[in-house]
Amino acid sequence: MSYLLQFYLLIDPLLIFFFRIPKIPILGFYLGNGVLSLICVLLGEITMVLIYRYNKSYFDQLNQEMLQNHTLSIKAILFKSKEHYKAANTLANEAFGKTFFASLALFASSLWPIPFALGWLSFRFNEVTFPLWPTSFELGYVGVFIPIYILIRMLLGKVKKKISWLQIGDSSLEEEEILSWQDLHKKSEEK
Repeated sequence: MSYLLQFYLLIDPLLIFFFRIPKIPILGFYLGNGVLSLICVLLGEITMVLIYRYNKSYFDQLNQEMLQNHTLSIKAILFKSKEHYKAANTLANEAFGKTFFASLALFASSLWPIPFALGWLSFRFNEVTFPLWPTSFELGYVGVFIPIYILIRMLLGKVKKKISWLQIGDSSLEEEEILSWQDLHKKSEEK
Protein backbone atom coordinates (compact mmCIF):
# COMPACT_ATOMS: atom_id res chain seq x y z
CA MET A 1 0.00 0.00 0.00
CA SER A 2 1.37 3.44 -0.90
CA TYR A 3 2.31 5.98 1.73
CA LEU A 4 -0.20 8.45 0.33
CA LEU A 5 -3.04 5.96 0.61
CA GLN A 6 -2.00 5.22 4.19
CA PHE A 7 -2.03 8.96 4.87
CA TYR A 8 -5.54 9.29 3.41
CA LEU A 9 -6.75 6.36 5.52
CA LEU A 10 -5.21 8.00 8.60
CA ILE A 11 -6.89 11.40 8.12
CA ASP A 12 -10.14 9.97 6.74
CA PRO A 13 -12.02 9.59 10.08
CA LEU A 14 -11.12 13.15 11.09
CA LEU A 15 -12.16 14.77 7.79
CA ILE A 16 -15.24 12.66 7.03
CA PHE A 17 -16.68 13.68 10.41
CA PHE A 18 -17.46 17.18 9.06
CA PHE A 19 -19.12 15.73 5.96
CA ARG A 20 -21.48 13.70 8.15
CA ILE A 21 -22.61 16.41 10.61
CA PRO A 22 -25.67 17.58 8.61
CA LYS A 23 -28.31 14.96 7.87
CA ILE A 24 -28.80 16.35 4.35
CA PRO A 25 -25.97 14.91 2.20
CA ILE A 26 -25.49 17.96 -0.06
CA LEU A 27 -25.16 20.25 2.97
CA GLY A 28 -22.69 17.83 4.48
CA PHE A 29 -20.68 17.87 1.28
CA TYR A 30 -20.52 21.67 1.30
CA LEU A 31 -19.75 21.86 5.03
CA GLY A 32 -17.04 19.23 4.72
CA ASN A 33 -15.50 21.03 1.76
CA GLY A 34 -15.65 24.27 3.72
CA VAL A 35 -13.83 22.78 6.71
CA LEU A 36 -11.30 21.06 4.43
CA SER A 37 -10.73 24.36 2.61
CA LEU A 38 -10.27 26.19 5.91
CA ILE A 39 -7.70 23.61 7.02
CA CYS A 40 -5.86 24.00 3.70
CA VAL A 41 -5.89 27.78 3.90
CA LEU A 42 -4.65 27.82 7.50
CA LEU A 43 -1.89 25.27 6.84
CA GLY A 44 -0.84 27.25 3.78
CA GLU A 45 -0.86 30.58 5.62
CA ILE A 46 1.17 29.15 8.50
CA THR A 47 3.67 27.74 6.00
CA MET A 48 3.90 31.10 4.25
CA VAL A 49 4.47 32.96 7.53
CA LEU A 50 7.17 30.51 8.63
CA ILE A 51 8.99 30.78 5.29
CA TYR A 52 8.72 34.57 5.38
CA ARG A 53 10.06 34.79 8.93
CA TYR A 54 12.92 32.44 8.12
CA ASN A 55 13.85 34.56 5.07
CA LYS A 56 12.79 37.96 6.46
CA SER A 57 16.20 39.59 6.03
CA TYR A 58 16.25 38.58 2.36
CA PHE A 59 12.74 39.96 1.71
CA ASP A 60 13.64 43.17 3.55
CA GLN A 61 16.81 43.51 1.49
CA LEU A 62 14.86 43.09 -1.76
CA ASN A 63 12.26 45.69 -0.73
CA GLN A 64 14.94 48.13 0.45
CA GLU A 65 16.89 47.76 -2.80
CA MET A 66 13.77 48.31 -4.88
CA LEU A 67 12.73 51.43 -2.94
CA GLN A 68 16.23 52.93 -2.92
CA ASN A 69 16.65 52.50 -6.68
CA HIS A 70 13.18 53.89 -7.34
CA THR A 71 13.98 56.95 -5.22
CA LEU A 72 17.31 57.38 -7.05
CA SER A 73 15.56 57.31 -10.43
CA ILE A 74 13.13 60.02 -9.34
CA LYS A 75 15.98 62.14 -7.95
CA ALA A 76 17.76 61.75 -11.30
CA ILE A 77 14.70 63.17 -13.03
CA LEU A 78 14.69 66.09 -10.59
CA PHE A 79 18.31 66.80 -11.56
CA LYS A 80 17.40 66.33 -15.26
CA SER A 81 19.97 63.59 -15.75
CA LYS A 82 18.63 61.17 -18.34
CA GLU A 83 21.68 58.90 -18.10
CA HIS A 84 21.42 58.56 -14.31
CA TYR A 85 17.67 58.07 -14.55
CA LYS A 86 18.03 55.21 -17.02
CA ALA A 87 20.68 53.50 -14.90
CA ALA A 88 18.72 53.89 -11.64
CA ASN A 89 15.43 52.92 -13.30
CA THR A 90 17.01 49.77 -14.76
CA LEU A 91 18.24 48.80 -11.29
CA ALA A 92 14.81 49.60 -9.81
CA ASN A 93 13.08 47.43 -12.43
CA GLU A 94 15.45 44.53 -11.74
CA ALA A 95 14.86 44.88 -8.01
CA PHE A 96 11.10 45.04 -8.59
CA GLY A 97 11.27 41.84 -10.65
CA LYS A 98 13.20 40.06 -7.90
CA THR A 99 10.74 41.29 -5.27
CA PHE A 100 7.73 40.35 -7.38
CA PHE A 101 8.90 36.80 -8.07
CA ALA A 102 10.04 36.28 -4.48
CA SER A 103 6.55 37.34 -3.35
CA LEU A 104 4.97 35.05 -5.94
CA ALA A 105 7.09 32.13 -4.71
CA LEU A 106 6.12 32.97 -1.13
CA PHE A 107 2.43 32.86 -2.07
CA ALA A 108 2.92 29.61 -3.98
CA SER A 109 4.29 28.06 -0.80
CA SER A 110 0.84 28.50 0.74
CA LEU A 111 -0.81 26.27 -1.87
CA TRP A 112 0.89 22.97 -1.00
CA PRO A 113 -2.08 21.51 0.99
CA ILE A 114 -4.43 21.70 -2.03
CA PRO A 115 -3.14 18.62 -3.91
CA PHE A 116 -3.40 16.55 -0.73
CA ALA A 117 -6.95 17.75 -0.11
CA LEU A 118 -7.93 17.01 -3.71
CA GLY A 119 -6.28 13.60 -3.44
CA TRP A 120 -8.29 12.78 -0.34
CA LEU A 121 -11.49 14.05 -1.99
CA SER A 122 -10.74 11.84 -4.99
CA PHE A 123 -10.14 8.91 -2.66
CA ARG A 124 -13.49 9.52 -0.95
CA PHE A 125 -15.78 11.18 -3.54
CA ASN A 126 -14.43 10.28 -6.98
CA GLU A 127 -17.82 9.05 -8.24
CA VAL A 128 -19.91 11.88 -6.76
CA THR A 129 -21.17 14.50 -9.23
CA PHE A 130 -23.71 17.31 -9.05
CA PRO A 131 -25.82 18.53 -11.97
CA LEU A 132 -25.08 22.14 -12.84
CA TRP A 133 -28.53 23.55 -13.38
CA PRO A 134 -29.78 24.64 -16.00
CA THR A 135 -27.08 23.00 -18.15
CA SER A 136 -26.38 19.34 -18.72
CA PHE A 137 -22.91 19.67 -17.17
CA GLU A 138 -21.97 18.00 -13.93
CA LEU A 139 -19.57 19.16 -11.23
CA GLY A 140 -17.31 16.79 -9.35
CA TYR A 141 -15.52 17.32 -6.07
CA VAL A 142 -12.99 19.68 -7.69
CA GLY A 143 -15.75 21.99 -8.98
CA VAL A 144 -17.08 22.32 -5.44
CA PHE A 145 -13.79 22.45 -3.51
CA ILE A 146 -11.97 25.11 -5.57
CA PRO A 147 -14.65 27.86 -5.35
CA ILE A 148 -15.10 27.21 -1.61
CA TYR A 149 -11.31 27.32 -1.15
CA ILE A 150 -11.09 30.65 -3.00
CA LEU A 151 -13.96 32.09 -0.97
CA ILE A 152 -12.39 31.05 2.33
CA ARG A 153 -8.99 32.39 1.22
CA MET A 154 -10.62 35.74 0.41
CA LEU A 155 -12.44 35.83 3.74
CA LEU A 156 -9.26 34.99 5.64
CA GLY A 157 -7.51 37.77 3.72
CA LYS A 158 -9.97 40.23 5.24
CA VAL A 159 -9.66 38.80 8.75
CA LYS A 160 -5.94 38.08 8.73
CA LYS A 161 -5.08 41.75 9.26
CA LYS A 162 -6.41 41.34 12.79
CA ILE A 163 -4.49 38.12 13.51
CA SER A 164 -0.99 39.17 14.56
CA TRP A 165 0.76 35.81 14.06
CA LEU A 166 -0.39 35.68 10.41
CA GLN A 167 1.13 39.07 9.60
CA ILE A 168 3.73 39.36 6.90
CA GLY A 169 5.12 42.82 6.45
CA ASP A 170 8.03 45.11 6.04
CA SER A 171 7.71 47.02 9.31
CA SER A 172 11.44 46.70 10.00
CA LEU A 173 12.52 48.55 6.87
CA GLU A 174 14.69 51.53 7.64
CA GLU A 175 12.85 54.80 7.50
CA GLU A 176 14.20 56.94 4.70
CA GLU A 177 12.81 59.39 2.24
CA ILE A 178 10.97 57.54 -0.49
CA LEU A 179 9.97 59.73 -3.39
CA SER A 180 6.93 59.04 -5.50
CA TRP A 181 5.94 60.35 -8.91
CA GLN A 182 3.58 62.77 -7.14
CA ASP A 183 6.55 64.23 -5.27
CA LEU A 184 8.23 64.84 -8.62
CA HIS A 185 5.13 66.66 -9.86
CA LYS A 186 4.93 68.75 -6.67
CA LYS A 187 8.60 69.77 -6.87
CA SER A 188 8.25 70.80 -10.52
CA GLU A 189 5.25 73.00 -9.55
CA GLU A 190 7.30 74.66 -6.80
CA LYS A 191 9.88 75.88 -9.33
